[in-house]
Amino acid sequence: MSGCDGHSTPTQPPPAAVSDVENALSSIDEWLNAAQPEKAETIARAMVNSQPDLAPGYDALGRVLLVKSGAAMANGMPEAAKAFAEEALDAFQNAISRGITSPQTIRGAGIAAEQAGQLEVAIGLYRSAANTDDAAKLYLGLALLRENDASGALLILEELISKRPDDPMLHASLAECYSQVDRQNDAFEHIEEAVRLAPDEPAFRIRRAHLLRISGQPILAAETILAMPDSFRTLEAATDELSAALEESGRPELAAAAWADHAQANPTSISAAITTARAYQKAGMHDEAKLWIDVVESLNPSHPDLENLRNTRFSEDAGHHPAE
Repeated sequence: MSGCDGHSTPTQPPPAAVSDVENALSSIDEWLNAAQPEKAETIARAMVNSQPDLAPGYDALGRVLLVKSGAAMANGMPEAAKAFAEEALDAFQNAISRGITSPQTIRGAGIAAEQAGQLEVAIGLYRSAANTDDAAKLYLGLALLRENDASGALLILEELISKRPDDPMLHASLAECYSQVDRQNDAFEHIEEAVRLAPDEPAFRIRRAHLLRISGQPILAAETILAMPDSFRTLEAATDELSAALEESGRPELAAAAWADHAQANPTSISAAITTARAYQKAGMHDEAKLWIDVVESLNPSHPDLENLRNTRFSEDAGHHPAE
């Protein structure tokens, strides 16, 4: 209250509870920015446990778990990623039921639902925020595309492109939609624009190669991948597209060599070594296949695929004995 001497009373600090919540949320953001989600999770869980009716605690926990889900997926741990996503969705829904209805929270819940394998739930969440949040509208379009509703996705994405003409992800998504509804010229126009806007993004070049391959141009598809820097060319998605294009071009030995490049770039990956061994077997290159079977054995001597790989080699060797 103002004093009679004309001096104003200093602004009072916020109540301790509000200050504590703000400090906790700030710390969570700092730990997430520092790529230490476990420490952020500890704070978020403490907020939820100490104040179970406090919506911001659930919202923060949902964000943290969503980050952990993405990290688990990137590290080849899909089951862990799904578990984190399911818990993140539950946290976001608790936040929403306690009064947080911001587009960011609803969008986060939708992303968690998708990563948890609940596409219909995700679509419903995105729809609820799409009228006020263009990002949620974009996610809605992408979710409809994943649900194979290309026509529904097109209605949304064509509206968005007029507002965001320089968004490469939007162009790439439109390319996928047009491809699914057999509008190949439009598909190529938009994937080329995506590549132009984001020339260093490998996903768009890989998608361009895929569109070329399915349109009957496997050689151009292979050239698209081969033109990428080695660090991008040896990505699994790029190798998968390159090997398919080379096989369709009648060069299975080059397809196997592409998998070998990928495996050499990922020397601890058992799946890469197995795929390479099988690719060489398919190409009839049995000595090379044996080398990669040995790599699989060195990485995991008890791997369940080893017996099948060896049996395939032995059966093919038996069919290549010279005549007596």
